Order: sequence, then C-alpha cells, then structure tokens
Amino acid sequence: MWGEIDVALRSEASAALANALERDVPVVIDTSKVTFMDSTGIAFLVQFYTIGSEEGLSVTLRNPPTVVTDVLEMLGVIDIFGTDRHEVTTS
Repeated sequence: MWGEIDVALRSEASAALANALERDVPVVIDTSKVTFMDSTGIAFLVQFYTIGSEEGLSVTLRNPPTVVTDVLEMLGVIDIFGTDRHEVTTS
C-alpha cells in the first residue's frame, strides 16, 4: 500500500482481499509508504485481519508509519495488530 488510502480504493481493496484468500498463504501488507489513511483504510485492514484469521492466514503489517498507527490507536484497534512500529504481526 502507498499514498492515500481512503474510500476511493474500495474496489481495489476488495480485489486484493479476494486474491489473498485464493492463494491461501500468509499475507504481508507493506504500509511503509502510506501518507494518509482514513477510517475506510483502517476498516479494510481490520476486515483483512478478521477474514484472514477466520481462514487461518497470518496477516502482517510491515513498517506501519505514524499516519497508520495513529489512526489504529484513535479507533482503538491497535491491539489486534500489536504495537511494534517497525513490523506488526498478527496471527
């Protein structure tokens, strides 16, 4: 993921989620180049984590910048992704 992550990327996000589930492999979402993320982007990450967990897939956020972790914290969902700002792993 890079740039601004907001409602405009909804269809691309859905396609990425479907593709990851078809492959049935651990998912690493590199957020290091994200410059903005609104609640829609966070909802995508939470949905990815939830569905991935239900399917037995590991979902990892790699190098989330402050613009991502601040919104995760503000919405109270940082704990499902951990707190390591260099690499956040969930499984």
